[in-house]
Amino acid sequence: MLFLLPLLLCLGPLHAEYLHIGQSFKTHDCASCAESLRKKLARDPGVESVNVDLRKNVAAFDLKPGNKIRLRRIRDLVEQSGFEPESAQVVVLGTASVERGIVTLGIAGTDDSIRLRDPEARMREFITRKVEIKGVVERVMSRGARIDILDVREARLVK
Repeated sequence: MLFLLPLLLCLGPLHAEYLHIGQSFKTHDCASCAESLRKKLARDPGVESVNVDLRKNVAAFDLKPGNKIRLRRIRDLVEQSGFEPESAQVVVLGTASVERGIVTLGIAGTDDSIRLRDPEARMREFITRKVEIKGVVERVMSRGARIDILDVREARLVK
């Protein structure tokens, strides 16, 4: 059994990570709140750059390769800074899978997974293949719990 461990380590988990997140929030005009949010986000070792724009009502940031950022954590930081989070524009890299007939994308290093809303079933051709997805993540109520659903806008294979 131990001889399988090196092989399993080489294969690694299905890897997914956020490359960019643009977290929108409801209108807010507190400049010091925006600066506080920018500083909180910039402290995370997975964040490459961050910009909070009160005119556009969005906190946008690029992420470092191999980051373990959770969208849930970003939304929590936005709320703690006095903003009310809305949808998020994201670019995420990963490998899609099917769970109980639903296409999902797992986020590496976390227990997060995102359901993919794909009415045209384009993502089915990408199952088990590495893909970069651009889309909008919305929080939706389902059976009393909030879940994240990624509305796929673009998808492309990555080598």
